[in-house]
Amino acid sequence: MSSIASYIDDNAQTIRLLKPDGDAKWSPGKDIGDDDAFAHRNRLSSAADWIVASLSQKKRLDLVCLGVSDALCRWMTAPSTEPNVVAAVARGKGEEWGSVAAIGTTEPLTAPHRKSHQRTTAVHGAESHFPAISIHDASYRVLLDELDTRGIRVGSVLTIWHAMCRAWDESLPTERAMEDLGKGSDNGNTQAAASSPITAILITTEDNAVVWAWSKGRRLLTGGRNFVALSNTSDSIETVGPSIPDYSSACGRIALDWLTWSAQLGQSPERLIIVSPDASEIAKQCARLWPTARQRQIPEIDPIAATLNQLITADPIKPESDARTCVASLTNRPSKAHRRLNQWAGVLLLAVALTIAGLGWQFRKQSSVYNEQEQAIATNIAAKLTPIDQRMARDPRPKRALENKINELAAGSEGFVEPDLPLPILSELLRVGAALEDTEDVKIERLEITETRSVLRLSIPDTVTGEQIIENLRTSTGSIRWIESNTGIQTGRLVLNGAWTLEGDRL
Repeated sequence: MSSIASYIDDNAQTIRLLKPDGDAKWSPGKDIGDDDAFAHRNRLSSAADWIVASLSQKKRLDLVCLGVSDALCRWMTAPSTEPNVVAAVARGKGEEWGSVAAIGTTEPLTAPHRKSHQRTTAVHGAESHFPAISIHDASYRVLLDELDTRGIRVGSVLTIWHAMCRAWDESLPTERAMEDLGKGSDNGNTQAAASSPITAILITTEDNAVVWAWSKGRRLLTGGRNFVALSNTSDSIETVGPSIPDYSSACGRIALDWLTWSAQLGQSPERLIIVSPDASEIAKQCARLWPTARQRQIPEIDPIAATLNQLITADPIKPESDARTCVASLTNRPSKAHRRLNQWAGVLLLAVALTIAGLGWQFRKQSSVYNEQEQAIATNIAAKLTPIDQRMARDPRPKRALENKINELAAGSEGFVEPDLPLPILSELLRVGAALEDTEDVKIERLEITETRSVLRLSIPDTVTGEQIIENLRTSTGSIRWIESNTGIQTGRLVLNGAWTLEGDRL
């Protein structure tokens, strides 16, 4: 085991460091009094100094495991599983101080929220129901900041609940085992994890408590912590004998919690894994209260150390963003590396700004050259226009003034005006002759075709002949529309008036 893990509990009052060469423990010194307003902060600073000294040359803490004395798993109802929404709902239900209330971190024990670029219409009144973990993490945040200030990089931050699920749940192979199988493995398969049975894991701690967690596919589903009462083996009140843990009452409370969570989740544990020096005694109580689950006993004198060592052996420690495998907000907390990245981003922005300033200076210098060229061109144009017209030479827009002058001279000159085309009088005469060609005893008394007036008066033998002439003129193509006069066809006479139908240029 080359990785280094740390266990922090009891508001950062108990710190253990698990290294390849052994286990070290830190407790606050007595030189810092509680009457000091900054006593707790000074204790955290001393703890950070101890961790740095214990790590010696290595500047990385691969795993930080938090105790659950200040943590709670609860059932929540919120409009969404988005972390900010869950935190706002938790703050509104648990505190009345608004956004300044320091209730710690609340994260949903669900699949990570995926932001979508597409807008979705929310159903009015629709809410999600899910388990969530709440941690009073102010001390842990301060300690992580102290480590970051001293140049210690923290890999992953999780609770002992997460560690129990990832270390002892055997429903899925570990990541290292799947790596040995090759790239064709389904390590981390969401469907496989979702179809895994629920495994309940119990461990005991040094402060006489039983910590339990439900795991589904090696991911935390919910967890809890119950104290164990101690009973004296001596019958005499005066004689003080060794204290024996009474697991019957603790397991009874645990069974009640499990029944509550089973009603909420609609599932219950199918397997029990008990890691404790008293694993057999706890197994008897669990068999009495939860007889349907298969059991596995793992006798360990130090369950915390055994869990962390098992976890480091089973999984590569890497930062994640899933609240079911780690405390995502603390794992992805901004560190010195992020600040250094922001500083480099600021330096790059400053370099870009200086580059833009340099380009601006170059453009301004070039604009001065263009202004000088413009002045020289304007002077040259004015010198050439002065002999022609003084006002035109002083005009700020000489090109337009010159065009206006040319147009003025062109308008004042008398140029050749092409005459109108003659009217097709000959064509109309031939058309009238064609209309009279097939008639007999018809005499032309008057035929007048001018620009303004056209008259055709005929002497006809009968009315049929007159109608034939009118029909011939109407069906023939020409430039005059012949219309019968108001007098009609009189006996022996036909009078037609014509009007030119030409438009535009004459043809």
